[in-house]
Amino acid sequence: MQDADHSAPLIELRALLNFIMLAEHGSLSAAASALGLTQPSVSENVARLERKLQVKLATRGPRGAVLTEAGRMLAVRGKELIKHANVLAAAVQEFGAEPSGRVTVGLPPSLNVFLSVPLAETIHAEFPSIRLHIAEASSGDILDWIESEKYDLGCIFEAANPSIFETVPMMTEELFFAAADDNLPAGAQAGEGRITPEMLAQVPLVLPSHPHGFRRIVERYAKANNIGLNVVLEIDSLPQIVEMVSRASAYSLLPHSALTGARPSGPLALMRLEPPAHRTGYLVRKRTRSASNSTAAVQDVILKIIGELVERHKLSSGDIPVIRGG
Repeated sequence: MQDADHSAPLIELRALLNFIMLAEHGSLSAAASALGLTQPSVSENVARLERKLQVKLATRGPRGAVLTEAGRMLAVRGKELIKHANVLAAAVQEFGAEPSGRVTVGLPPSLNVFLSVPLAETIHAEFPSIRLHIAEASSGDILDWIESEKYDLGCIFEAANPSIFETVPMMTEELFFAAADDNLPAGAQAGEGRITPEMLAQVPLVLPSHPHGFRRIVERYAKANNIGLNVVLEIDSLPQIVEMVSRASAYSLLPHSALTGARPSGPLALMRLEPPAHRTGYLVRKRTRSASNSTAAVQDVILKIIGELVERHKLSSGDIPVIRGG
């Protein structure tokens, strides 16, 4: 079986348009006038369409054209075909034009803190006709926005339904246990110390609430290691969580990116989990929604900036980040 039929289509768009104008205006002369063509030209185009389809589409007489049953069906569905052809032509032409118009992007908090500003600056400098809108939200909300076509692009840290979303992996980063320097849990040592699941289960934690993707990642880690979590406080701001930890008010798990540029008021100790925990970030858009050249331009810039940030801050290196207190 062939994957596609590469033979010439029986219906040519020009002949179809001639027939649709005949159906709308009721006579060859009126159709020809509307199209700016001669009557014999319109007549020949309609006759050629009938020959190719091997069916009578209209009977023509002194009082005008009367559509057959097949002709009525073709007139109705043919309009949709012409409409789709025009939409396709406009979309193709857009790729040859300068990227412009509004592009909406959803970012999770840990990426928004260090991606939004360089993204906005780069788009403004390189694509001044693009009007960029960036919003901070949880991964779950971002997926809802993209599926409803409220937003064009988003960055998330969880798997997305591949039948709905097209995803591009951006980065993989480690999660660290965070504590104030003077508030280490029993049995823990700063530096290269490790936190086991059993130790994690015994400490009070501050984490984002549901439906934040990071919360789900942490809970999946706990479930995989057969422990429960003692979440005593929920804050949906990662910088505020970092500050709470630095004040010895609680402990937390934090992604490497959230610690980039963090300036807590007190010294922070970071330790690896044993077994380790990681999360992968994805750039996502709706699979069935055509990407404009403006959306494609913003997507390329996001991937470029993420690559530079991963390299600069060693997000995938395995090194424990250095946190400088305020």
